[in-house]
Amino acid sequence: MKRLQLQSKRRASISSASSPAKRARSVSISVKVNHDPMPLEPLKTPKIPAGPKNTQACLGGVPEELLLNILQKLRYSPRTLAKLCRTDRRCKRVAEEVLYNKVTAFDHEKARAIAATPRLALHVRSCNAEIIDDFYHPEYRKDRFTQVIAKAVNIHSLHVSDSSDWPGEHIEHDKHQSIGWLSLFHSAVQSGSGPVNRFAHLSNLKIASAHLSVEHIASVLSLPSLKVLELQHIHQTTPFVNWSIPDSSCSIQTLRLMNTMMDVTAVAHIISAMKALRNFTYLRDTLVWEPFGGEHSALSTWACHSWQLLGDALRKHHDSLETVMAWDSSDKDIIDIVYPDGHNYGTFGSFQAFSKLKHCGGPIEAFLDVAAGEADLSVYFPPTVSTFRITMSTDNSALWTPSLSALASLRDVVRDGTRRKVDLIWEGALPTPTLSLANPLEILKQTGIELRLTINSRTLTVEKLKELESKQKGSQTGSNYDQDEDAEESDREYSDAELAEEENEGERMWRTDYDDALTAEAADEFGSTSLFPYLAALESP
Repeated sequence: MKRLQLQSKRRASISSASSPAKRARSVSISVKVNHDPMPLEPLKTPKIPAGPKNTQACLGGVPEELLLNILQKLRYSPRTLAKLCRTDRRCKRVAEEVLYNKVTAFDHEKARAIAATPRLALHVRSCNAEIIDDFYHPEYRKDRFTQVIAKAVNIHSLHVSDSSDWPGEHIEHDKHQSIGWLSLFHSAVQSGSGPVNRFAHLSNLKIASAHLSVEHIASVLSLPSLKVLELQHIHQTTPFVNWSIPDSSCSIQTLRLMNTMMDVTAVAHIISAMKALRNFTYLRDTLVWEPFGGEHSALSTWACHSWQLLGDALRKHHDSLETVMAWDSSDKDIIDIVYPDGHNYGTFGSFQAFSKLKHCGGPIEAFLDVAAGEADLSVYFPPTVSTFRITMSTDNSALWTPSLSALASLRDVVRDGTRRKVDLIWEGALPTPTLSLANPLEILKQTGIELRLTINSRTLTVEKLKELESKQKGSQTGSNYDQDEDAEESDREYSDAELAEEENEGERMWRTDYDDALTAEAADEFGSTSLFPYLAALESP
């Protein structure tokens, strides 16, 4: 027993003394320390698998149709689309389709890229080309837009504005062949199978140029897919010498001749070339007439005009025409110089046979022989009209009474549609106090017709017109001064000061009638080029 106790004590003493000895031995182990600086190695990024676990959660997994719809929201952010072109081939292909879909006049970088990479032109659907001399814009090469037009075989809409020559400068008949963009249309309609752009999808074409005649650009009328043609500042002061377009051979449905000085026989030939014209707009302007121009300048010749011949040409399309708008903005002083003994343009004649006519507009003398006492517009129009825009003036006071009677007769003309509209433009001083313009307007208003009255570019309501007419008559009754002097002064105040009070109110009431119907594309097309912004809502597509 004692021996066991001694052995246990000995073991306890040994175990208690072993711990410090072990710690001493562990500390006494020699360690080699190197004091030289150690080189720093860059941290390595851990490798991440390139393929996502869910391929549908990334841009590359989106269906291409949906991806195209998404990228179309970025069509006004070309820089973003350009960055997406650098991601992968799929995004590049879709982003390029959106990026180059439309080329505007200021897209010089796009034009340069298309000129360098022709395959990009396959994406172009719309182009607005500004042809300007390099003298004014040294950094801009006008031939690049010509290259875009030449290679854009899928283009649908094209606007060419050529101001490369001085306004009014005449181009000889043979020299127009050297105009780059114009020669493309000549080649497109010629027989042959060469590698040229046939413009097989071009449906909307607008050409603006002050130095080109209709004969120069006649080839565009032969494009089979063209539906809308607008010519701005194009002239044709003499009848055609070489007119090669057969009658009823053009598929154009909407024709706009804006700010043009054309001989009426030339206009009639253009109208006759159409198969079935639906919308026609004509604004005659003689501003570019140069009576002292050069001997060979076409602009030195006065272009003849006739409402009667124009109406005869339009009657060919009586089964298809839906819109007819025609005005003459020629300076009246110039007209008096050209026709010192007076002139007679005639009238359009009857539109009763125009079974689809919906929208009509023009000066009252183009529809009625007011000088002969005609005062009823209803005998000349079918019961299908829903919108009428009429222009009157105070050039001849003897015509005021029949003109106002004709205005009231529109209640029997504008009869179709749930929203019937009459737009009256009065140029010059009102016939107050001799006659009251508010009376025929009140008659139209009582029949449910929406009215817009514009006097010397000021818009006002019928109620305000009544108030102003009443005030005007009161001032005239109590006046003993010279009537001519008073009338001139009162008319000035009437059109400048008092009309301005209701300009905003009247404009707000009418603006929604047409502006709400305009789409973004129509507003872009007509906003800066057409004098009638509501035509986009009136004309049938």
